[in-house]
Amino acid sequence: MEIGFVLDTSAYSEYERKNLKVAKYMNSGKIMYMPVIVLGELRGGFLNGSKPLKNEDILNDFLNMPNVTVLKITEKTTEIYAKIYASLRKASTPVGTNDMWIASICIENKLPLLTLDADFSKIPGLKILEL
Repeated sequence: MEIGFVLDTSAYSEYERKNLKVAKYMNSGKIMYMPVIVLGELRGGFLNGSKPLKNEDILNDFLNMPNVTVLKITEKTTEIYAKIYASLRKASTPVGTNDMWIASICIENKLPLLTLDADFSKIPGLKILEL
């Protein structure tokens, strides 16, 4: 299987909403990596929504696909996160904490990010897939 890309929460959500541009990537057969941070964001959203059990079942089916892999935070991730955090703080460029963690995982694993969130473009060294 070809090396793929990392999914942000926005990409997964848009895929579930049948966004054709996102579906093009996600149906490509490439490996899709989901950071544990994204899992937390999705599950938090499910609990605040009207269909938490249905959404959890859909997510679990997705996670069980053969081309989906969950990425965890490592010690190296924390070093990359610290550099991103310091760089953005010095530049007075606010980016959400979870987004910095997701970007750190992408950079550590040398993988591009599939996202619809413009904040990621502020993070140096992060490759973002064009939609």
